[in-house]
Amino acid sequence: MLRFVGLVSLIVAVIAASLTGAVVALHDEPVPTLTFISNRGTEPPRIYALQGRDLQDLTAGLTFGAGEISDSIGLNWSPGRDRVIFEVVRQQISFNQENGGMERWSRELWLLDLHERSTRPITDNLHAKTRVAWSPEGDRIAIDGPAEGSTGIFVLDLTEQPIAPVMLDYGRASSRFYSGPAWSARGELAFAAVSDDDRFDIWIIDELGGVPRIIEPLRADAIIGEVAWAPDGESLVYTAAITGGGNGITARLYHVDLTTDEQHPITDFRLISNGAVWSPADDQIAFWGTYNPSREPVRAYVSDPVTETGERVSMLPALPVHVPAWSAAGDLLAFATTPPLNNQATCEIVVVDVRRGLVVRPIRNPPGVCDSTPAWR
Repeated sequence: MLRFVGLVSLIVAVIAASLTGAVVALHDEPVPTLTFISNRGTEPPRIYALQGRDLQDLTAGLTFGAGEISDSIGLNWSPGRDRVIFEVVRQQISFNQENGGMERWSRELWLLDLHERSTRPITDNLHAKTRVAWSPEGDRIAIDGPAEGSTGIFVLDLTEQPIAPVMLDYGRASSRFYSGPAWSARGELAFAAVSDDDRFDIWIIDELGGVPRIIEPLRADAIIGEVAWAPDGESLVYTAAITGGGNGITARLYHVDLTTDEQHPITDFRLISNGAVWSPADDQIAFWGTYNPSREPVRAYVSDPVTETGERVSMLPALPVHVPAWSAAGDLLAFATTPPLNNQATCEIVVVDVRRGLVVRPIRNPPGVCDSTPAWR
């Protein structure tokens, strides 16, 4: 279900004024473009692009069937930054003799092509549970979608018409679980998989249907979540969740050197960590975490992924966050916040200069306006 609630009317001038200076030129380089999903104005959620003082609705005049844009999986830009995939949800009513009517939501993936100024669905009632991963060439995507009561990895060739999702088949039972696909710059596809002995491993394949390289986590009882490739394709970071303890469940980030198969934890179990994203320079990761989910907000952290536990894990400005996003230059980090404001749903985007650890310019919204899931283009 959409998180956007409580729409308010805003004229274009007010929108522009509220966003002025949100993304500024820190150097002589071109001003980066920040994209995000927002319900601002009286329209349903749309996709916006902000470059300096220029705010543009990328979806102006475009429709999505009978559905609305959802922020469940965010904005997933192609390697060429000219196409973006997002989720659209639409309400359906099915009738039967027992209850006379039953409401359900259909979740689909849509593609926006900026060159053609067009949108189209690329799945039919198939959605990504956690993420969309683009191939380096930009011709295919991989998602983790529902499959026979569990989750499977589907690959979609975007050059096909019509697009026919292909589920990776390794002869597993239908109860087997796969999640969190991630494509490296070298074309290797990594994802979490439950092996025959009911433990989570990381599988890496260099071609569809090929024999997987299996990376076993340091903790045999860990539940593997998201996998994030380093830009050079020689290492990755994964999330390992462990049940038990005072918080009921905790999660830790691990680094894997794929040239030596050596692993080490980046964070300890006191800091519940997830959503790791590599910087373009290959030397830092950003992630969100909290020491006490029942008492403390989620905060943004930056760490050196090669460093052993407890060193150089620095906290950015203390704000509740969602998964952060790096700019192409690796100097700016954007994330969505959800600060309390008169008990009304309000989401704001914060841009941080990572080198100085300072907020460059927060985007401040009135109650009811929600900007979320930012991504740099």
